[in-house]
Amino acid sequence: MTKKIFITIGVIAVVAIGVIVWWNKTGKQQETVKIGVIIPLTGNAASQGQDVQKGMNMAFVDFMSSIDSTLFKVKLIVEDNFSTTKSSIAALEKLIQIEKPSIVLGPLTTSDMLSMIPIAEKNKTILFSPSVSSPKVSNAGKYIFRMGPLAPDQSKVITQYVANELKLKRVGILYMNDDSGNSHMEVFVPNFTVLGGEIVFNESFERNDIDFKSHLLKLKSLNAEALFIAGTPKTTGLILKQAKELNLDIKFVSSTGAEGYDCIEIAQNAAENIVYTSVAIDSVFIAKFRKKYNNQFPSLGVVLGYDAMAMTLKLLYENSNDTEQLREALSHLEFSGVTGKTVMSASGDARKDIALKTVKNGEFIFLK
Repeated sequence: MTKKIFITIGVIAVVAIGVIVWWNKTGKQQETVKIGVIIPLTGNAASQGQDVQKGMNMAFVDFMSSIDSTLFKVKLIVEDNFSTTKSSIAALEKLIQIEKPSIVLGPLTTSDMLSMIPIAEKNKTILFSPSVSSPKVSNAGKYIFRMGPLAPDQSKVITQYVANELKLKRVGILYMNDDSGNSHMEVFVPNFTVLGGEIVFNESFERNDIDFKSHLLKLKSLNAEALFIAGTPKTTGLILKQAKELNLDIKFVSSTGAEGYDCIEIAQNAAENIVYTSVAIDSVFIAKFRKKYNNQFPSLGVVLGYDAMAMTLKLLYENSNDTEQLREALSHLEFSGVTGKTVMSASGDARKDIALKTVKNGEFIFLK
């Protein structure tokens, strides 16, 4: 064998060893990494789920195009939970038993999340919601995380807006009778009353309700100056539409649950000027989204879905595909995305800045 051949073999060996060392150091896995997604694509909360899916798909394309995808293979398994708790449980059990994903993204509502937590904990599966806001999810389990803005943080911002900016005193509350709606009502009441306000009306509705006129007529008789709504985009749109039909001339405010194009499609111009809590959105992303989706502004679901997927891909790319290592890394992850800075904590919560948005000319825009 010639000296030249020996040198060539030596070079190949050094390169091979270097690749192996690099591979072990970075923790990349040759096998395909699986990410489960459980969101509502049909049913009452479908518009939120569809927006979240748009954001997740954009994040996936952006991230995978920024790396060598031959060294990091990912499979997304999307399950529709049909906007019901029962289907959310079934979807999680199916994913765990058949696909065994590294992380499951979803669900979007507190009730669905709480029903899924025991299953995720039992099977040591990381459950990462893009949007759940209830305090009940804090410290709910070792493998439970969410990156959406918390209800208490939202409440402080919207109650201060009503009391200090609008200078209104008599406010009603109409909230969905589930864990999410209850959590917003429970923090709105004390936060508003401590600012000198009075809650003159406080009633709930069920997730599938479509007729709110009896609630609104009662509210009208009480001379309320504003109504705080805690529901889904669909129910919020129905409430706004029926309020206009009843000539209920008051201010409407809401939580992140208002933002979804169901709200505008149902309420039409009755949705104009509602003010609700949201998060900051990067202007470059807004321009990119509007170019892709016929000049439409990205909703909250879109950007939360984007950042949840982007965070997950970054986490899996930079860490070994070991559940305990992933859980530990996620519990103190700091991430700068299209919704600004997200700081995760061991409690499973994320801290984010809260913004106020409104509807102008049929579009969701920032109030300030």
